[in-house]
Amino acid sequence: MDGDRGPSRWGWTTRLYVMLAALAVLGGMVAIGLFSSRRPAARSGEIRADDPSLFYSPWNWYGDGSSFQTTHFGAWLKFGWTGRNLRLKVDVSMADHAGIGADAYPVIGYSIDGGPFRVLRLERGDRERTLAADLPAGRHRCQAYLRWIGFGVERWRAGRQVALWRVTGLRLDPGATTYQDPTLRPRRALFFGDSILDGAFNRGGETDAFEAWPEVVAERLDAEPGRVGFEGQSYAIGTGSEHGNVPALFIPLNPRESTWDLVDSYHPRLAAGQFAPRPDYVFLCHGVNDAFCHVPLVEVEASVRGLLPRIRAASGLSAQLFVVIPFEGSNRAPIQAAFDAYQAASPDSNCHLIDLGDDVSSKVEDLVDGKPARRSFDRLHPNSAMHARLGTMMADRVSAILSHSGQR
Repeated sequence: MDGDRGPSRWGWTTRLYVMLAALAVLGGMVAIGLFSSRRPAARSGEIRADDPSLFYSPWNWYGDGSSFQTTHFGAWLKFGWTGRNLRLKVDVSMADHAGIGADAYPVIGYSIDGGPFRVLRLERGDRERTLAADLPAGRHRCQAYLRWIGFGVERWRAGRQVALWRVTGLRLDPGATTYQDPTLRPRRALFFGDSILDGAFNRGGETDAFEAWPEVVAERLDAEPGRVGFEGQSYAIGTGSEHGNVPALFIPLNPRESTWDLVDSYHPRLAAGQFAPRPDYVFLCHGVNDAFCHVPLVEVEASVRGLLPRIRAASGLSAQLFVVIPFEGSNRAPIQAAFDAYQAASPDSNCHLIDLGDDVSSKVEDLVDGKPARRSFDRLHPNSAMHARLGTMMADRVSAILSHSGQR
């Protein structure tokens, strides 16, 4: 009976042709990029934000694959690429929806092939912007960083943030590729601080986060810096709504609401209890805003005392920790007391206190060729020249400490 017969010879041949045709169609779909793969991405010039050749500054970005975002002044991205043209893909929809002013959108500094930094101001509706065009064909390098962003809007609560630089990828020439920047330094340095760490107002009414003392220190240490700074924040107080709703660095009575171990209100900065990656150096540079807001000294001391053992545990035993007295001398006594208490409880030869003294205050003026030269435009935030001096002085002190302890 017909129902008992197997497929005829011609039935199998027909099926074979159908299978071959299907494979040909599938191959064509892959070739034109309808299915995701690294090969068609290279052919089309589209590079994802999570491409392994893109190196984001440590500890101050959050990425979910489709995008990477940061709210931190000085956060950077480095990579190498081939071809002649480069466009940076961005997402400013959160700022668009919030209706913020044009002057609050991210301002990016970028350099091509180690050349001078240029300024790119993102604007409403931006999806991609040109960083390089019509260069000689070949291998090139790019470094881009967050030079400035308005911080008077939400910066902390995940899903509601407005003050963000969000990178969604790159657009290169068809067939061009990326590669890891060969000039990356071998070490990593983590900095916690406030607007001074960020270089805020170092040009008066303008800010260039790259012209800040941590950059000088990191270069001397042969380390790539990762800065975690929030305007208005300090050890024991948060920023308030006027500076983005960021809680305090460490809250002894409610550690889970602290910010030192979180990128934002939801995403952790730690992996399995450790900073990822492990830092070689950690700098704690808070205390000014505690003093400005008249936080009781006992609360400042409690925050620092509670924070230090946690920073040590997250950094590993070999990391060099530096507790920095604010340059204006703010809260010198409680920070010193907290450091001494930490050392008494668990002696730590890799944890150091740095106090550059009263001579580094930005409130005073220098005398240059018989004329007064200001160190600050507002008698608090160092200008770019003073940041360079502070960076050199800090690097000298760190080098002396490490040499004395036989670490370097």
